[in-house]
Amino acid sequence: MATKTIKIFLASSSELSKDREQIELFISRENDDLIEKQIWFKLVVWEKLLLSFRGERIQNYFNEEMLKCDIVLALFFRKVGQFTKEEFELAYKNLKEGKKPQYLYVYFKSASISTEEITKDYMGIIELKEEIQKHKQIYCSYDSIKDLQLQLKRQFDLIIPKINGVINKPASAPEVSDTTPVIPETYLNWLREYCSYMDIDKLQEKINIIQVKLPELYIPLYAYEPGKFTGDKHTLEEKERQIDIEELIGKNEYLLIEGHPGSGKTTLLKHLAYSFTQGSSIKGFDNFLPVLIFLKNLSGFFDKADEIVGEGSNSEKILSYYFNSIENVIDLDTVKKFCSAKKALFLLDGLDEMKPDHRDIVVNSFANFRIKNEGNKVVFSGRPHSLEGAAIKRFGDNHIRILSLNREQIEEFIRKWFYYVYSEGSKIGEKNAEAMISEMKDHPALVMLTDNPLMLTAICILYHDGKELPGQRAELYKKFIDNLSIEGLVMILGKFMCF
Repeated sequence: MATKTIKIFLASSSELSKDREQIELFISRENDDLIEKQIWFKLVVWEKLLLSFRGERIQNYFNEEMLKCDIVLALFFRKVGQFTKEEFELAYKNLKEGKKPQYLYVYFKSASISTEEITKDYMGIIELKEEIQKHKQIYCSYDSIKDLQLQLKRQFDLIIPKINGVINKPASAPEVSDTTPVIPETYLNWLREYCSYMDIDKLQEKINIIQVKLPELYIPLYAYEPGKFTGDKHTLEEKERQIDIEELIGKNEYLLIEGHPGSGKTTLLKHLAYSFTQGSSIKGFDNFLPVLIFLKNLSGFFDKADEIVGEGSNSEKILSYYFNSIENVIDLDTVKKFCSAKKALFLLDGLDEMKPDHRDIVVNSFANFRIKNEGNKVVFSGRPHSLEGAAIKRFGDNHIRILSLNREQIEEFIRKWFYYVYSEGSKIGEKNAEAMISEMKDHPALVMLTDNPLMLTAICILYHDGKELPGQRAELYKKFIDNLSIEGLVMILGKFMCF
């Protein structure tokens, strides 16, 4: 059988020249594996087309070559290049008409943008994303070239059999049964979009905006094994058994996570969900589907009282309502398939953001659901007061508390923070990190305020802005009032008031 050639056109502006080079290398490596299947990827880039003067503008020639391709990849970063936009629009028009390309993928490279960098060029990126959403299509985001290659690999494995007309398993894929469910790409993209950044915008109202990538700054949070509580007292032996909470989730079928305001509950669950988009390596999560649910978004569900059945039989109705609220990037049938395979992980965040009676209905519904679907995992998180009632009754035997950050965690976070903020000058970042750590040692009264991820983040933001720490706690509070948003102040005060 003759080798089947699949032509791929790569469209992007010159600012992504290094990414283009890496994609070319990636395609070459893919061809090494595909040649045995008599498939060949031919990457078409303008740099390797005929660049001679022509009787018409040369972009028309590039467009003609693009429309001969099976796949078009359009990459964008900080601006929408005139010709890249033209190529994207033409490819989309042809695709809708049933012509080539058969597949069109749009990828936006994630960028940390300060207020000063929100230029006319970057507004073009925002407008393009809105245009894609208006057409009810989907775009993807990537943090690094490795992330992009992983996403492309997954897509190529899906579409090669369709283009080639035969069903072949990817050479690198493990042997799986035909009934093994697959996480929809639309849902993976949603997780990447919603879980790749830390929620610190509420802390930054009067100072420069800093977008912080969660995977790059995340530090593990710890707790004791469920059932190891002795009030607030623990033996030395117990303290040596502090365990990464993500590992505890992997080891247990259900878990109830307690944490004070700003202790990292939401960040923990977002990080775990995001890890599945990169290939989770945590023991106990092989081929699992993470179903991430922000409970605060269920308030509308309870407005339809006629749809609520009893107090503990609403799990499917709740899931259907929630999936509809996130534009059905995943559906109930997919979740059921994973449940049947005992591969569903439900991450329900924010018990404290629900009314008590609504909270009990949700907890009882998923407690009953878990009993009927053994082998799947259910995790709830909330502030101390929200664990009263159904939560502690139904999940209390696997109840854990997030421990305060220790000195090693604090210093690790500070170093990661400044290395990230000064990514283009890591020596400056390293210097500022060590300076802040040194100042904290000189002001022990402030150290207790940094044992909480939210407080530590706020202090890092203030230090980054002013390059010094206040000597007294009162001075620090004044800086909070002068620089942070009202919502951010409420979140921080909540740590001490234990809302």
